Amino acid sequence: MKIYKILFAAAVALSIVSCSKESVQESVQFERRTISVNCPITRTTIDYEGSDVSHLVWNGGETVGYITSCAGDRVQSASVNSNSFFAQIPSFATEDDLIYVIYPLGDNEGKLLSEVSLPLVNQAVQNVSASFDGSVYPMFATAPLPSASGNALSVAFEFPAAILRFNIFGEASEAEPVSVKSLSFSGKPYMTGHYSIGGDGRLQFVPDAEQGQQTIVLEADEDGDLVIDGEGMYVYAIVPRAEISDFDVKITTDAASFSLTGGKMDLTRKDRSLWRISLDLDAIAEDEPEVTEPTVFKVVTSLDELNEDDKYLIVADKDAGSYYIAAPANYPYGANGGSGPINAKPAAHDGDGNLEKTDDLISYAVTLKKGTVEDDTFAICFDPSKGTNCWCCAPGAATNPVNNGFFFNPAPHTDSEEQGYWKFSYESPNVVVTSRKVTNQHFYFVQNYTSFCPAREDAPEYDYSIKGVKFLRLQ
Repeated sequence: MKIYKILFAAAVALSIVSCSKESVQESVQFERRTISVNCPITRTTIDYEGSDVSHLVWNGGETVGYITSCAGDRVQSASVNSNSFFAQIPSFATEDDLIYVIYPLGDNEGKLLSEVSLPLVNQAVQNVSASFDGSVYPMFATAPLPSASGNALSVAFEFPAAILRFNIFGEASEAEPVSVKSLSFSGKPYMTGHYSIGGDGRLQFVPDAEQGQQTIVLEADEDGDLVIDGEGMYVYAIVPRAEISDFDVKITTDAASFSLTGGKMDLTRKDRSLWRISLDLDAIAEDEPEVTEPTVFKVVTSLDELNEDDKYLIVADKDAGSYYIAAPANYPYGANGGSGPINAKPAAHDGDGNLEKTDDLISYAVTLKKGTVEDDTFAICFDPSKGTNCWCCAPGAATNPVNNGFFFNPAPHTDSEEQGYWKFSYESPNVVVTSRKVTNQHFYFVQNYTSFCPAREDAPEYDYSIKGVKFLRLQ
């Protein structure tokens, strides 16, 4: 029986809240009674595909943490032997109370229920000959306590995360050995975050505010090497259970880099915890398309063209042959951000409304961060090289029809934050960018100020000449 070992995972925390009695901060002493908690081995199985049948099993002496919902109770530790452990619970606990079991114990011993957290290992270096070790795979169980006359119960563990097993192999490398250095991957809507308990008592995943590519650096043990062959090498990662799209994988060797892009995975199946991904470097090398650098900013004609991977220009029509381009002159406006307008730079376009890429245009380009709380919402980030406060946020209020300034913040915060994320829609030929904070407040070009400003739909035409904006995507 194999027990695989993982040395890399996304950062995850599991916050657990008291369910039946109010917690108190003081240390409470009370009489306890002993019960036996059974952890059936069949409930800790990782279901491998096909003929691979490897399981997570309890090793004698492994330590779990447990705590009840009784007010004042704190996390205690126990050793698992023969798939069970003994728990010391408050003597007054009844079947209306719950027991929570967490694994691994981590630094939770002595904590109140509301303070418990269950992190995942976040090491970015992985030994290619090491196996997957279930001791770093988070597990959580809860069950009603037995009555005052009862002395035993069973718990069934939940597995909130999914395990990815990458198999990197290639026959061609046997003639000219290739040493694999790293594997990195990314996906949407998220790859890192933490778990919490929602109001319904269920586990919920909370993604990190900043998402990026995760990299696993590979190393060999003293007697091994990193040279791939026909059998391949395994690399493990733990990720949230989710439907992941645009799943891109990049493998770096001492000879070249290999990429697979646009994959999709549904990791939400409750009956499976491990997914196998085969990476044949020979096939990738043969089929890899020629990469061409994007050279033209073209007009966006659908919201489907807005994503987190591309660069965009925000423009307004100047005349039949040219645009005003949104181009902040400088920022930040202070350590914690500030407000100000966005300057306009004129530029001539071709007959189709396109702009050839130049260094100046790249410096005006924005990137987008997609929100998940509401459909078609994005945060807008201008060139970070100009300063730390590059996120363009809507004002919190608009007493005048035109507010001559956006807020520039160090980060958009969470995507439920009303000022940091804008609502997008498409009304040909413009992309309509609307504040979620103030009704009818849009991202407009204001002719009277010759700058981009937030403005309401009811701004009087005789006072202000307001134009909608287009987005141009670099492609």
